[in-house]
Amino acid sequence: MAPDLNTLIASVSENVPQLERLSRQAGADLERVVNHGFRLGLVLIGVLHAGAVVAGLVYRVLAERLTSRGSLPDSR
Repeated sequence: MAPDLNTLIASVSENVPQLERLSRQAGADLERVVNHGFRLGLVLIGVLHAGAVVAGLVYRVLAERLTSRGSLPDSR
């Protein structure tokens, strides 16, 4: 049993640097994903704001056209 335990300890000791490297890489990948998601969120907010401004302007133009057509002088 002791040789198996020694083999297991040696195997774990060899794999620790690889696990540390993998952990650092996973952390860096996660940070990149979070940053990318944040940037996409900012773009989405900008697009929604621009769409709201355009929709408001279109509404004003259409409302003005409809009210100007409705306020024609009475022809009695």
